[in-house]
Amino acid sequence: MASSERNVYVLSASLFVLFAGYNTSQELAPKLLGNSGRVIVAVFYCSATVVGPLVPLVVRALGKRAALFASGLAYVAYVGSLAYLLLPLSVALSVVLGVAAAVLFTVGPAEVNCCVAPERRGWANSLTWASLRMSAVPGNLVALWLLKDEPGSSGGGDAIRRGWTGSSPVFVALSVLCLLGAFFLLLMRIQPAPALTPDSAADQQEKKTDSLVTLLSGGLGARNATTIRSLLPLCFFSGLNIGLIYGCLPALMPVLEVPKVYIVIAAAEVMGSVVAGRLADTSFGSGAVLWTSLVIEAVAVLCVCFVASHTHDSGGDGGSGWWYAAAALLGLADAGFQSQAYTVTGACFPDALKVNAFAVFGVLQHLGLAAAWVAVSIWPPSSSVAAYCAYWLGCGAIAVAAVVGAQRALLLSAGRSVSLLDDNQQALQQPTSRSPVAPGASLCDKVLFPAEHTAATAAVARGQQAGT
Repeated sequence: MASSERNVYVLSASLFVLFAGYNTSQELAPKLLGNSGRVIVAVFYCSATVVGPLVPLVVRALGKRAALFASGLAYVAYVGSLAYLLLPLSVALSVVLGVAAAVLFTVGPAEVNCCVAPERRGWANSLTWASLRMSAVPGNLVALWLLKDEPGSSGGGDAIRRGWTGSSPVFVALSVLCLLGAFFLLLMRIQPAPALTPDSAADQQEKKTDSLVTLLSGGLGARNATTIRSLLPLCFFSGLNIGLIYGCLPALMPVLEVPKVYIVIAAAEVMGSVVAGRLADTSFGSGAVLWTSLVIEAVAVLCVCFVASHTHDSGGDGGSGWWYAAAALLGLADAGFQSQAYTVTGACFPDALKVNAFAVFGVLQHLGLAAAWVAVSIWPPSSSVAAYCAYWLGCGAIAVAAVVGAQRALLLSAGRSVSLLDDNQQALQQPTSRSPVAPGASLCDKVLFPAEHTAATAAVARGQQAGT
């Protein structure tokens, strides 16, 4: 439904403020947690993955606004707990934080995609993602300051510093910043459930249940099930790529360059998201944006492997300029993938199913994040150039599957949109002059998905004949 775009700005501001506090705390936390920080990260991602399927039930029980505010308070509690560190409490709160992340990144995107017109969906999702990535800049500036004043201080170590420390006032201030971001979430205007008069048979069926298992198994329609399954590689890649950027990329990099590189990535993601969102809302389409991002990703992977090899051959001095170039390419590619992952998911499902669809998205996304962190812990990318490059080549291969799956989902969504239009038109006995066009369809669709392309083309033709 098209309505006020106020929620887009509110959620963007909230994500920036909330994660500016959280991300900055994560740059300071290794000084306190030591190597236990890896355990907390693993617990966080695992809990987000396990709890993801229950998010629709949580939302139904609490309501969307209360669920969003509660998720924000979980970030406040975790950051605040670092002011007086008790390790068991921090581990327990990381479980709660995983639940909060699952709720926040399900309800937030679903609400944004419900409150904007379809022709503005790319812009809305790119703005929220750009705001989230911009929040990484303050934390990396803090990390850069720490590394300059206390070389090696951000590396953690085995020691755990419990109780009140010299950094405690900073964590208190950061928790207050997170609290401000949580209160911003209360300003969101939750959209009412969509009302179609009369309902099509498909919409009536969709309202019977909102189980994720039902969605994946086809209980809400075979086309919906096929669509969400087609998007699974994109959802998984969304988490895997971010996980490798933070867990693998700095492995062979000079330590003083790491915060600078992450600032470059954040800047590239902000600019790339804005451009990708604008292009997605034009005739260029989300599909073409994803294919363009795939090309940039391929160049970025080759560049990263080249820099890693050059760094190894030169004895650790690979030249910061090459790392910045590789980081900028990775940021641009990730901006296209991440902004369009939310855009495509929002475009492929009706408002009644958006929470379910983004819950599935969140489960696979956090599974990708967990897979990346577990993999780099078992097989450290710093062990050899071959290991380092293998991670990025594997990531590139999954990116191909992600784009192909997303393209198929867009074609299925186009066919579904026209079918629903035909059903409603026949029920109302009113002709229409507007017929949907496959969002982001490209010339390669006919080669990759001949059946879906033929069905979507036939559906559009039927809509045009009905309009005349």
